[in-house]
Parts: sequence; C-alpha cells; structure tokens
Amino acid sequence: MFKKLLLALTLLLFGSSFLKAQGYFNMGFGLGVQTGGYKTERTVFTTATTTTKEEISVSGIQIPFSYVLRYQFLQKDDQFGLGVAGYPFAGISVDTRTTTPKSLFNNDEEITAGWNVGTPILLEFAYGAGSTEDSEQAFGAFIGAGMEAKFCSSEFYENNDISPLMYGPTLGGGVRFGFTNSYISLRLGYTKPMTKLHTDNLSFMFFYHWY
Repeated sequence: MFKKLLLALTLLLFGSSFLKAQGYFNMGFGLGVQTGGYKTERTVFTTATTTTKEEISVSGIQIPFSYVLRYQFLQKDDQFGLGVAGYPFAGISVDTRTTTPKSLFNNDEEITAGWNVGTPILLEFAYGAGSTEDSEQAFGAFIGAGMEAKFCSSEFYENNDISPLMYGPTLGGGVRFGFTNSYISLRLGYTKPMTKLHTDNLSFMFFYHWY
C-alpha cells in the first residue's frame, strides 16, 4: 500500500510522460547553528507529608560542520528532481543548565561545552537551481521529510542519566542560488524527538555545492 501511494505521489508531482530516471550524486559542505536539549525533574528531598522537586532544563547551542550528499533518482525537464539526501554533521556545543526552583546543592545556571554528531536522512523534492545536474536556473527551492539521529556528549547528560542519543522524524527545506558550475543553499530543519525528555531540535545551515 505504501509503495502504491509513493508511486502515485511521484507521478502527480512529475507527470508520467516527462519522468526520466536520472541517477547522480551531488555534494557540498556547510556550516550552521542547531539547538536542542532536554527537560526533566528530580526530587530534592521528601518528608512524611511533602515532596520537593526541581525542574532541570538543558538548552544547547551547537555549531556543526556539515557535509551534504544527495542522490537523485528522478527528474523532469531539468527543473524538478526527487532524491535522497543526507546531511551528516559534527561540531561543538555550548550547553546551559537551568534549575528551577533554586537547588540547595547547585547554582541556578551552569554552562559547559561538549560535542555532537549525527545526520538527518530525507526524501527530498527540489525545484530550480541545484535540482538536476543540468539545471541552469538562478533560483531554486527544496523540501524533504525523513528521520534524524544525533548524539550529544556533555556532562549535563551524564550527570542526570539522560540518553545522549536523540532521534525522531524531521522536516527540512530552503532555497538555493545558482552560479556557474556551483550553487549555495540556505536550509532550515526541524526534528521532533521520539526519545524521552528531549526537546524539539531546530537548525539553520549554509551550504556550498558544486556540480
């Protein structure tokens, strides 16, 4: 059933009379900013009648270096393309931990540095610049959906028994500007974690590609 729906969507987007199988790889490098973290609670102390808890919120700002690899398998009129794209990244992160109410044992706010690696993998539809190997458009756009996984290394994850691995469904899209034998793209991404306690992830990336 899923295969039939995917085929119907593909035919609707491209038009069966103009579909052309076209396999080629497109690569690029990029830099950007990501956010992510978690929220949890812990018990400070308990008496016979009351239990005092505090909320711990960790928010991270990550500076990833990214590589994009896109394999296109269908195209139409050298202006539309459908393919699979991966955006593997690795970078440093600055994590801030906020405790509410103020703990008897910790400061209200603490900051630490760490690192993270991961990748989203998406089925991606593209139009205009960068959409096909032969595109000569000066402007283009793209949108895709898939899954993302990210591993974060920070003492705030280790100290609070929070899994450093985040994964979940992701959406991504943006615009492209074409030049001779190359183009640049600006990409926004959103990931909804399926892992316990992790908060939503956002990203903004700049990429340079070549044909």
